[in-house]
Amino acid sequence: MKRFIKLSVVFVLLVAITLSLVACGDKTVYYTDMTGNWEFTLDENGKATLTGYKGQSENVVIPASVNHADGTAHDVLWLADGLFVAYTDKGIYAENKLVKTVTFDANCLVEEIPFRTFYMCTALESVSFNNEMKSIKDFAFYGCSSLESITITQQISSLGAYTFLRCTALKDVYIYSDFVHGTKELNIPKIGDRCFFLIDDAKKDDSQYYVSKDLKIHVKDVSAYSESIINEHKKETKSQDYKYWNYYNSGDNNRLVPLA
Repeated sequence: MKRFIKLSVVFVLLVAITLSLVACGDKTVYYTDMTGNWEFTLDENGKATLTGYKGQSENVVIPASVNHADGTAHDVLWLADGLFVAYTDKGIYAENKLVKTVTFDANCLVEEIPFRTFYMCTALESVSFNNEMKSIKDFAFYGCSSLESITITQQISSLGAYTFLRCTALKDVYIYSDFVHGTKELNIPKIGDRCFFLIDDAKKDDSQYYVSKDLKIHVKDVSAYSESIINEHKKETKSQDYKYWNYYNSGDNNRLVPLA
């Protein structure tokens, strides 16, 4: 009898563990919109995250909403990390040679370009943001070697680390920031480490970085990026949010020019 009870207890525990593992498993449901262009997920409120581009157009429009197979429309609020990342048959990162232009629908509510969104999109020539866009995360444009210019719209308040790493053709960055900050913020975008840096492939050493000799960062007020203002903000707030601007606004490395 005792042996039976012990076996029963063990069985119950195994069932409980199994159910627990199933409950902890990935239950994410992926849908494809009625155009066949987008894979997406839905949250509990019916809001959509775009998780993959399935279309074949080189000119992509990020939609304001996607249509479920049942005919319902769902607002697009988020993009998944690595949205346009391409993979080989073995699951290894590959170049995305298809996408040339990306435009956000005027009514799109997406506020963030997440991690690695356009990673190795080597054919990408331009991106036009919506008015809701507020931040661009780390490595977002890594390896976009055909991107010659980009406009950072007025509501974008932060640029991530290594955002434009290996953007070897990048010559002009236009920054129109005039968003309203809190009292402890500066009226310039926050910036991450090596945001506009390129890796010197000739040296075969990722610790060696340099800025393209042709790169110009066009800003509304060059004086707002001054080293003294940024260092004073750092001293008062103990924040590192703006310190990397000092590199682009000093000595031989000065890349900041007034907007025409």
